[in-house]
Amino acid sequence: MKQNVIFVPGGYWQADTIKRLKKNNSINSIVIDDDQKAPGRKYSSLNIDIKSHKSEKLKLFLKKKKIKNFKVMSLYSDYGVKIKNMLLSDKNRFNYNLFLNKYLFRKKLNSIKLSNCLFTKATNINKFPNNKKLILKPIIGSGSKNVEKFQSKNLLKKKLKKIEKKNFLVEEFIRGEEFAVDGFVFKKNIFFYFFAHKEKTKKSNGLVSKVYKQNKLNLEKINKIKKIITLTLKNFNYRFGPFHAEVIIAKNKIHIVEIHPRGAGYDVASKFIKTLTNVDLQQLEMSYLLNKDINLDNFRPKVVYNNFCIRFFPNNQSGKIKSIYFKKFKINKEVKILKKIFYKKGSIIKNSVDDSARLCYLMLFSNNKKLNLVEKSNNILKKYFKIKYYE
Repeated sequence: MKQNVIFVPGGYWQADTIKRLKKNNSINSIVIDDDQKAPGRKYSSLNIDIKSHKSEKLKLFLKKKKIKNFKVMSLYSDYGVKIKNMLLSDKNRFNYNLFLNKYLFRKKLNSIKLSNCLFTKATNINKFPNNKKLILKPIIGSGSKNVEKFQSKNLLKKKLKKIEKKNFLVEEFIRGEEFAVDGFVFKKNIFFYFFAHKEKTKKSNGLVSKVYKQNKLNLEKINKIKKIITLTLKNFNYRFGPFHAEVIIAKNKIHIVEIHPRGAGYDVASKFIKTLTNVDLQQLEMSYLLNKDINLDNFRPKVVYNNFCIRFFPNNQSGKIKSIYFKKFKINKEVKILKKIFYKKGSIIKNSVDDSARLCYLMLFSNNKKLNLVEKSNNILKKYFKIKYYE
């Protein structure tokens, strides 16, 4: 008998995974997404025309359809995790607000002495010295949207006159090297798959990532990062599922920027980690939901490549796309490449300083540590990626 699995959401970045998991597992696939044209919906066994935040109506609808003991799988989306948590039974929930709400997240970290970062709601910034550089960010938000850096408190005050201050958080700006870390929590074990050094775009004032590349961290620093993330997840009572963390190392201290109770977006969780480590995170999560026997060894990363780079190409102008494509190209046989364009002909895009500015990615893998994959990815984009706009 097929089991019912709810996927939330079913947008562009989730559709391929929904299709694959439906094909690889004996399930009835149910997709929840407020967008009736969401691409993942075409793989749904049942169409639900109820807004995703109305959890009680959703539960009542499922009950009327005699859909019992359903499983819920969110896919690389903060909003998806929120809806998933609402649909779960009380005993299976965790306090998602600690991850979603940046103020509560920072407050909790400070209370368990895992952070000493200065922070406050934007309604009261008196605690900050006038000469300290500051970051302004929405208390609830993702993708670097509406995140800004200010050189002083006085400059920030001018901005605060134009926004709803109660919805924003202010933190001290910490200068250092930033890293992305991905992993999975399973049976009280925490598995780490991905430690990447991040490069930011100058246009975004150092706030939006353009490159994830192989890190040069020594084992001592990697273990320190693992320790602080492990302590955070345990104190936040996160018992099962993927996580995506961002940390800064400054003056030999580790500062947690954010941790999300989901996999990384832009195919990092769904394609990159699988290629890099031979671990299929989404299939493992599905197997767990379907009560299949899982060997812990299947969670342990088996490193396939020890040199990698993920290169995002940012959009630098606004307009309607006339054409967008990669020309055919050949590259060193030592390098494996995955590439993807996010937009199609006719798409209207805006010049942006958040993650929505990304037009495409290149994922490069190699076992030759001497190869500069960031440089190779830049050269490929300059020579072979072509985009034209209508006037």
